[in-house]
Parts: sequence; C-alpha cells; structure tokens
Amino acid sequence: MRLDNVNRIQIKGDHHRAVNLYRKYLDKRPDDALAELLLGSAFLQMGEIGQGADYIQRALKKAPDLITGYVNLVAALRMSGRLEEALAIGSEALERFSGAEGKARKELKSLYTNTGTCYLELGSLGKAEESFRKAIEIDPEDSDAHWNLGLAFLGQCKFKEGWQEYGWGFRSSERLARPYWNEFKEWTGEPLKGKTILVWGEQGIGDEMLFANCLKDIQRDAKAVIFDCHPRLQPLFQRSFPSIKCIGTRKNNMPGIFDNYALSIDYHVPIGNLPAHYRNSPESFPDRSYLKADPKAVQRWREQIGPGVNVGISWQGGLQKTNSYKRSFPLEKLLPLFKKFQKEGVNWVSLQYGRVFDEVIDLENSHGVKIQHYDWALEDYTETANLTAACDIVVSVITAVVHLAGALGVPTLVMVPVAPPWKFVEGEKMPWHPSIKQIHQEKMFAWDGALSKIETELDSFLKGASCKKQP
Repeated sequence: MRLDNVNRIQIKGDHHRAVNLYRKYLDKRPDDALAELLLGSAFLQMGEIGQGADYIQRALKKAPDLITGYVNLVAALRMSGRLEEALAIGSEALERFSGAEGKARKELKSLYTNTGTCYLELGSLGKAEESFRKAIEIDPEDSDAHWNLGLAFLGQCKFKEGWQEYGWGFRSSERLARPYWNEFKEWTGEPLKGKTILVWGEQGIGDEMLFANCLKDIQRDAKAVIFDCHPRLQPLFQRSFPSIKCIGTRKNNMPGIFDNYALSIDYHVPIGNLPAHYRNSPESFPDRSYLKADPKAVQRWREQIGPGVNVGISWQGGLQKTNSYKRSFPLEKLLPLFKKFQKEGVNWVSLQYGRVFDEVIDLENSHGVKIQHYDWALEDYTETANLTAACDIVVSVITAVVHLAGALGVPTLVMVPVAPPWKFVEGEKMPWHPSIKQIHQEKMFAWDGALSKIETELDSFLKGASCKKQP
C-alpha cells in the first residue's frame, strides 16, 4: 500500500476511508511520522479535532522538522479553543522556520495565517495584522490572509483599509455570490445618476441589517434601487425603505430570478460592498436609526406586556463557526439582575430566538422570575422588530437582535466578549448604531464584571425612566 495513494483518497474527500487505510498503513510502519501527520489531518477534516491533534503531536515528536505538522497543530488547537497554546506553538515554529525556502515556504505562509487567526481570536489585532501581512508577502493571492487582514483592520476602525480587503471574502468562501453575479455589471463606484442598481443581501441576517445602514446613501445617489433581501426581513425593509423595491428572493438561487428587471438594471452590488463607498471613517457613520417597526403593532405589544418598563433580553448568540461559546451563557446567569430589579416595575421580555422556552419556564419555577416569551413572534422577524421596538431598553449578548435594536434606535446595552466580531470595536460606542452602548468583558468567559456594569447602567436608566413618568 502506497502512502500517496491513501493521500489521494483523502484529497478526494473520502476521509473515513482514508483514516482506515492510514491506520492499516501504520500497523505495519508505526514509526512513519508522515503517515501519522496525514492521519491527524484526516481527523481534523472529519471534525474530530482532539484525535487529530493527538496524532499530529505524535508525528512531531518523531519528526520535529515537519513544518506541515505545526501548521495543522496550530489550526487544531485553535479550533478546540486552546488559543494560548496554539499561539505559543505557532510563534515558536515561526522562529524555527522563518528562513524556509522552496515548498516549505508555502507552509510558512499557512503558519503565519494560522498564527494570525489565533491573535485575531484573542483580540490582539495589531499582531494579527502583522502576521497576515507576512503571509501576503509570501503569497499575494492568499484569499484567507487577505480576508482576515480585513477583519483585523475593521476591528481597529481602519475602515478604508479594511473594506479594501473585505472583498476577498468571495474568493475565500466567507462570502457567497448570487447566481446573477455575471449577468449584470458589478458597481465599483461609477456615478449612479439616472441608473438603476440591484443591491443583494448576503451573510447572516444580522449582517444584512447592519449593512442596510448604507441603503439610504445609495438610494440618494441612484435613480432607483432594487434590494434582493432575506425573505424574513422583506416586510421590515419595505416598511423602512418605501422608495426601494425590496424583494425577498435572497434564498432563491435559481438562474433568471431577476429576468423581469433585467432590461432596467444597470449595476449590481453585494450589500457588504456598500460601506467601502460610504463608511470609510468613524465620522462617516450617520447619527440616526434606519429601520421602522409598525407603530400600531408596537402599541399592541405594549398593551400585551402591561404597565412598567419593558426590558428586552437575549443571552445566546452566534453559531459554532462564529464562536457562540464565547458570547453566550445560561439564562440563570442573569439572575442577579432579575433579583435586583424585581420590585422596580420591570417587565422582562425575551428576545431570544431558538428553543429556550423550557429554560424560561425552569427559571420561573425555580426562582419566581417571570419572563414574557413569545415563540411565534420570534419566528416572524416582522413581529420580532415590533416586539423589540416595544421595549424601552434591550440587554443582550452579541446576536442579530442587537443589530435589530440598534437599527430601530432602541437603547441597548450589549455585553461584548474578549476578541469580539469586528463590528464591536473598542470603547463604549458602536459606530453603526448610536443607540447602543458596549459593555466589554474584561477576561474571556468571565461575565461577572460586565454584568455588574450592566446593573449600574440599567439602574441609571430606570431612574431616568421614573423621572420622566413623574408630572
């Protein structure tokens, strides 16, 4: 059995078969470090991070000059959340292989990229920027390094430089193109007077709402704007931008979905490209909200919730890919907040999407805390917007509802973890949403300090609300 034949099976994507064959190979050649390294990489591709890291470490003990092993080990440790360990190994390997030439130089590039990603996830944006720059020096076409460099720039409020790199997301598969990408001319900043432009939504719902910050700008410059948006957001966008044709077809990937408009469309542009034209400095962000809830529905929600101050809450956010474990916590973590303000006339309103009803009921049964939770309203984003607008203030971890509340102009206290997504920069202010105040975590996974600050902020808000109600 030839090792390169098994590697071809792995490259084809048949990882389970490759794992079995690597094991058989190692039964006969237990000292083959390269075979152990390849077995470890196959486990990583299967999502078996722990086993993958173990085999890679065993391979490196036998052959410490395998630079590919360090590339994969840093990636494995990072994916398992062992960031400090990954960074230490990556930094040591970079010193060791800094003069690599030939084929090893390509691996050196990957080592810079993987180490830079560790810095990025630890919040060391300057060092991350340095690592990605070095990767790009070796390979100017490395789309992952360019994309991550863009995130490092944006997290430091280097908006102009960040947007220049952000477009690389389409080449790194972090951003997905629509089927009509080549059917219309892409807008890259040409004058739009007398022109019709098709703007299309992308990435998550929260991203689409965030980038909608720029829709009024392009509407001002163009004759007409058509917006291919997420279907869950279409009614909200149409209410908020009545002069823009909002069509909820973003989830439709069939060719020809815009044939009815083909003769009138002059340009297309992904919504994530708009900030490169309109948000190149902190001063370029407008001091306004831009989404509008239904006033009658908001009033109905206020009547449904009852008298008092309505405080919206959300405690879970993100996916595994977006480090949900760093930004979420159990509902019970908010118990000190609930107890402190239980006699303050506060109505706790859940804005938490997902299957959390049992968690809400358990808290009420165990601690007597009543949280109003409306599953059906949180499934329908139009109603989610109306319910959010009925809140006097929102307290949340990083999740899509933060962007919704900010875009609606609802005062919001957001708990920001160490090394947050690039939208949540240093300091209290969030450029995209003037109604949001950021409360930063001081140490990863330690929320008590942030929650203490939330307590103080909410106490001040409630006192102000009480004064307003007095004649």
